[in-house]
Amino acid sequence: MLTDLLLSASIIVFAGGFAFLTTRRWDVSPVPFMVVAAVLILVGLSTQLAASPFYLGLFDGPYYLEWAFAISEAWRDGQPWSGRVIWPGKGVWPLMIAVVNYSFGPVLVAVIVINALVFAFSIVLLQQTTVLLFDVRPKWTIIALALTSSPVLLNAPTVLREAIFWFGISAGILAITYLYRASFARGVAFLLLSALVVLGIRPNLGVVIAYLLVAAAIAIWALRRESMSISRMFVGSTLFAVLCATFFPTFFALTAIGDIEERVSIVATLLATGGGVTTALGESSEVSELPGFVCDSASYVRLFCDSLARLPFLMFGPFLWEIGPEPVWILVVTSTLHFLFLLTTSVLLLLKKSNRNIASLSLLGLSLATMVVLAAVMTNYGIIIRFRVVAELFLLPLSLAFILGLRGDGLGIFHLGQIRDIGRGRAKRRAEVIISGCAS
Repeated sequence: MLTDLLLSASIIVFAGGFAFLTTRRWDVSPVPFMVVAAVLILVGLSTQLAASPFYLGLFDGPYYLEWAFAISEAWRDGQPWSGRVIWPGKGVWPLMIAVVNYSFGPVLVAVIVINALVFAFSIVLLQQTTVLLFDVRPKWTIIALALTSSPVLLNAPTVLREAIFWFGISAGILAITYLYRASFARGVAFLLLSALVVLGIRPNLGVVIAYLLVAAAIAIWALRRESMSISRMFVGSTLFAVLCATFFPTFFALTAIGDIEERVSIVATLLATGGGVTTALGESSEVSELPGFVCDSASYVRLFCDSLARLPFLMFGPFLWEIGPEPVWILVVTSTLHFLFLLTTSVLLLLKKSNRNIASLSLLGLSLATMVVLAAVMTNYGIIIRFRVVAELFLLPLSLAFILGLRGDGLGIFHLGQIRDIGRGRAKRRAEVIISGCAS
């Protein structure tokens, strides 16, 4: 235990120093990193340690810890790992924990701390994204949006893979921003980092996210207004066609092994978060309600039909008739309200023409495309609230820009100064009407 605590303290000091240097170089505030990291570490220790009065359990964390312990024990015995397949599948995260176990002994607190710090670094990347796209520097606003997300509080500071996966997506968002700003070397570097992380940590959903990010990157490169040309558009179209042709073979190659394990994890997570309460989507989401002669024609079409049927539940659910008295529904409802807030403010931002560009539109499109993909496979709210964070990350810079625009820099539809001017103008017109009426 002492080794675990000392290692955790060392990681916090090192990560804090690196975050300070990074934020200083990017000219963004280090406060969001510090506050988010501190809150998540406290939440993680309070909810994931058995000695805590607020202990909620490790969810399916024991699955990863036992796997990691088995790998490190095999190394100590001088034997190569010959158990479950590391990749494609879930094994990269247990492998990372096994390296720590092998070097320092069994750890738990250090893993929770690492995940909390990794997500805090995601916030730094999203800060830089907002600066580059909209020239505003979020501080307390991004803290509020991050820490009011119930799935972030519950899943980021745990032994799960979520924080690292979300970091990979945040790196992809920053990559798109760099490419839009014509910083191609940084854009490509962060895009490669994003693809490496999401494919390594969760290859089944990661391959979808990676392809979407690469497609957005190609579109931004090919459709740049400052350097648009026929040859560039032709190359972009060719690359996009290659993406389409290789997606399904790559997807099935990377999900064949890990799919069964993922389903087991989904069930375990549902039981842990809902206490055995079923949070399955309502009956009206059944695909059988859609025209059978269309939806049964091919497996790909069936997936599309599933997505159409379930998408309203992912976007707006749970509906009143689905909500039960169990506490888990509070988490589901608050998560949906958080997502709808981000979506609404993002759309409001893009209603103003000056805020619409290939990068901002790409972020909204990536979020909606992610929701469509999730709708094809998600069947219960217990797992939806965790995976919907992926779609929220794409919206976060847009929502931040709108909220900060209300303070007076003109990014929103109307900033506060405009609203005051409109109100004064109406009052002045009313006074003029009254005076003219009295005079007549």
